[in-house]
Amino acid sequence: MSLDDFGTGYSSLVHLRRLPVSELKIDRSFVARLAVDHEDAEIVRCTIDLAHSLGLVVVAEGVEDDTTWERLRDLRCDAVQGWLVAAAMPPQETTAWLRARGEHGWRRPAELKAQAAAAAGSATASASGSMNGAVNGAVNSAVNGAVNSAAETDTP
Repeated sequence: MSLDDFGTGYSSLVHLRRLPVSELKIDRSFVARLAVDHEDAEIVRCTIDLAHSLGLVVVAEGVEDDTTWERLRDLRCDAVQGWLVAAAMPPQETTAWLRARGEHGWRRPAELKAQAAAAAGSATASASGSMNGAVNGAVNSAVNGAVNSAAETDTP
């Protein structure tokens, strides 16, 4: 089970104790200002450390630029979600999208975009329109195990 929008609204520390949570998703309102706001950066760092100490996988929501991606990598965030990675897509497309990418880990998004563009050029005939230009980066391999359950319970 994933605890979404952690740090805002009804998502609180008490849920970490009461619910069978295996994944914590840090709300985009903290992630978006990570590179420019020291307090948000500290909140994100402490949240990642807390989640890891509880054995949880951490996903950062709202990742839209390379700088934020790299800061999250340095903070040992397990996975990211946002426009830098890809646009929202239906579950059946998500599974195929992940399998097509393999396990990229935390390589730079610009490098992955170039690799994806090169691969798309050689596979255009067989993949005609199946990804619709949605390749905007990569997903950490930690997402592979959680994608099916997250896609069923999480809405964009």
